[in-house]
Amino acid sequence: MTIPGSIRRHVLTVVAMSAPTRPGLTALVVYLRPAPRRWLLLVLAEADVYLIEHVGAANAVQTALATRSDLVIVVGGDDPEHVALARTLLETLSSVLVAVIPPGTSAAPYYNAGAVTVLTDDTPPEEAGAALSPALREARLLRSIGRLAAEYLVFKDVRFRTLPPELAREGRTVPLTRVEAEVLAELSRSLGNLVPASELTRRLAQVSRRAAVHPGYLKTVILRLRRKIQSLGADPKLLRNVRGLGYVLVG
Repeated sequence: MTIPGSIRRHVLTVVAMSAPTRPGLTALVVYLRPAPRRWLLLVLAEADVYLIEHVGAANAVQTALATRSDLVIVVGGDDPEHVALARTLLETLSSVLVAVIPPGTSAAPYYNAGAVTVLTDDTPPEEAGAALSPALREARLLRSIGRLAAEYLVFKDVRFRTLPPELAREGRTVPLTRVEAEVLAELSRSLGNLVPASELTRRLAQVSRRAAVHPGYLKTVILRLRRKIQSLGADPKLLRNVRGLGYVLVG
């Protein structure tokens, strides 16, 4: 079988490049069902996205945490467990979620799980590339935010690393999800000052590509951040609630 030039160049580039010098976006593909792989390779190659690895469900989360890819592409179906794993990956990582489903399968569950783009197996490569554009834009935006911001933002004795997003204290680290990192970044920009809950909720809606998010979702994200701060042995009250108004990150 003859391998198209674009795929061949893509594969050779992946082999030749070391992780610190990768110029393009990176992707981890999680296969939860049998699916044509050549088509997806072609779509990624034409979009200048470099495949790090493809895995199954068994070690998807562990591999995703280790690779820290820009995109996590879940090739799944209408099985609720597939959707649940996609949601878990998004909540665990700071990556942009893309789903690939069989023709005739509803995309709604994956969009509800936080996917930015949902493709089908029979989407022509040129159309798939266009459909993938919103996910690529968001992934590049997340990268640029990490590059433009300070590598570390320090509040009290806790360091917030922007890329890859994590909290660190006394040699210990804990990873942050994309949503957690966005909320903490908003609070860090106004360190020591009140950030209205409405602004944080609006930012969460932008990140999740929704018209709006329930106020309780913000409270859940804040609670997760406090628990992670506490897991490092720091004071969770560094992230304070000004009841009825918003939140303050203490510097």
